[in-house]
Amino acid sequence: MKQRLLKTTAVSLSAMMLLAQPFNVFADEDDDIAYIQSQQEETNSDLADLEAQISDLEAQKQALTDQIDDYNAQLVTTIASINSLDDQISDTEDKIAQTQQDLKDARQEQKNQEEGISKRIKYLYEEGDNGGWVNLLLTDEKLGLVMNNESDVASLYNYDRDALDSYTEITNKVSELEQQQLDQKSSLEVMKKEQEEGKAHLEDLLSQAQTQSDNTDQQISDANSMAEQYQALIEEQNEKIAELEQQKAEREAAEQAAAAAAAAAAQQAAETKQAQTVQTTGVTDSAATAATDNSASQYAGTSQSTQTASASQNTSSASQSTASNTGSSTASSDTASSASYDSSLGSQIVAYAEQFIGNPYVWGGTSLTNGCDCSGFTQAVFAHFGISLPRTSYAMASSGVGISYSEAQPGDIIVYSGHVGIYIGGGQIVNAANEQLGICISSATHQTIQTVRRLI
Repeated sequence: MKQRLLKTTAVSLSAMMLLAQPFNVFADEDDDIAYIQSQQEETNSDLADLEAQISDLEAQKQALTDQIDDYNAQLVTTIASINSLDDQISDTEDKIAQTQQDLKDARQEQKNQEEGISKRIKYLYEEGDNGGWVNLLLTDEKLGLVMNNESDVASLYNYDRDALDSYTEITNKVSELEQQQLDQKSSLEVMKKEQEEGKAHLEDLLSQAQTQSDNTDQQISDANSMAEQYQALIEEQNEKIAELEQQKAEREAAEQAAAAAAAAAAQQAAETKQAQTVQTTGVTDSAATAATDNSASQYAGTSQSTQTASASQNTSSASQSTASNTGSSTASSDTASSASYDSSLGSQIVAYAEQFIGNPYVWGGTSLTNGCDCSGFTQAVFAHFGISLPRTSYAMASSGVGISYSEAQPGDIIVYSGHVGIYIGGGQIVNAANEQLGICISSATHQTIQTVRRLI
């Protein structure tokens, strides 16, 4: 995109430098005007391409903005998940600490139980014959619950075994709980690590998307700046065309004045010669005088006709220049509100032209199927009906009969500055718009109308 904009800038600057130079290349203002109008048509086409690119960039910008919003939402969710895992890990660590203390206490109780059993067995073994059972019962209330006399050895054994099994089971359960909690903590830590990796990935994606968004902003800014340069160039081209048309009008006015002066001088010379002849001969030659008067009258009449025709042409040119300067949609001086119109043929032309909607725009092309530009499209459509048109839009501005836009009917052509289309009615035209849109239907007033021409 950057390369495209740089190339476009170079083309525009070259065109501006060309307009800044005085137009002495061509001897005829019409050639100069035709040349600038052809450049303007290309400028309009480039501007349309650039506007399409701006539209694409703005769509990309919106897509990036939506993507950034999505990444931010995911990031918020991921951070919340990480914080929740931190809380669960902390809670599990607290439970592990409590379980480890419980396990320590259980193991101590188990050890105490084992030591008690060992002491009782030793005591009974050493003191059994000297009233040892009685003393053991008196010192241990728990044993008193299960033993009624010192002969109940089996009951004492079962009591000790049950107590030891109970403490062993408690110790095992606490140990299993500790392992479960350790496993749970490990699992939570793995989940947290995965979430942190996901967070880092999202932050990277967000950074990339933001960079792309910033780059797109810059491209849009550059493209809008370029579009402003195009608009300025088109205005300069319009001003140059108006200047050349004014020069043409002034030249034609000067030629008209020179012709009138020459006619007046010729008549004066004839009258002077006649007066000199009368003075020399002293005789009035009626025939000679009549011949002289007739000659002078004919010369003056011819001169006057030339003068009138030149004045009419100059008026037409001046009217066209004024229309160009003001951007008015009023037709040139050959406008005829009473121009004839063949509605049947107009409908056929519109129906034929609309068959090619959707086909491509190609600069300089004349093929209705493979590609054409605006003037090539118009020329080809009318050629199908045996109507010959010039190749360029600025030349078509002089074709047929000029009418006002309010009188436009289907089959008339509407000429703009550097563009042309076929009116289809309802305030619309069918035209080869640009490379982005191809042959399509557009508003008839999407640009300032230069003239409306009737050919049928």
